[in-house]
Amino acid sequence: MSARTRTFLALTLPAAARAAAAEVSAALRPRTAPRAVKWVAPENLHMTLRFFGPLDEERLARARRLVQDLEAVWEAVETHWTGLGAFPSLRRVQVIWLGLEDPSGALRATAREVERRLVRAGFGRTDKPFAAHVTLGRVRRGERVAWESLSERLTMPEAPFSIKRMVLFKSVLTPTGPQYTPIDAAGARCE
Repeated sequence: MSARTRTFLALTLPAAARAAAAEVSAALRPRTAPRAVKWVAPENLHMTLRFFGPLDEERLARARRLVQDLEAVWEAVETHWTGLGAFPSLRRVQVIWLGLEDPSGALRATAREVERRLVRAGFGRTDKPFAAHVTLGRVRRGERVAWESLSERLTMPEAPFSIKRMVLFKSVLTPTGPQYTPIDAAGARCE
């Protein structure tokens, strides 16, 4: 049996944007019960394009080639934070996220192009529609979070930023949280 690598493809945030998202996350923590939410560590904040799960060596090599091929075609995306949201809904909060503005449609276009290439490479279609967001935390099983207490008088970061890097990550689950290691990356072409 060959080894499998738990893998996902993401757009990474510049340091200042990641710090701003971490500040929002820190402001939210006291608004929930102490263990109600599993918060994402600041260094792990990213925008997932596709979660693959465990990949064997052959499929991992295909994913790496896809990332390398994207290096030549995708461009930096200008964006800013839009506000707080939740999946599946504000009435039933399971995932707490920070949204990214996509006024030019560049984030959506990037996600569509990645999806097109993944399907062509034999990975199939994603099971979730694209939503430009960064997950801040996940509500633990059996816990509830009231949306009103989270979102009330929350200040959003306003500084725009540019996303310039797409990374294929290895994800190892540990008792203290996931550890992400870059496997391959594509840097955006900058005008």
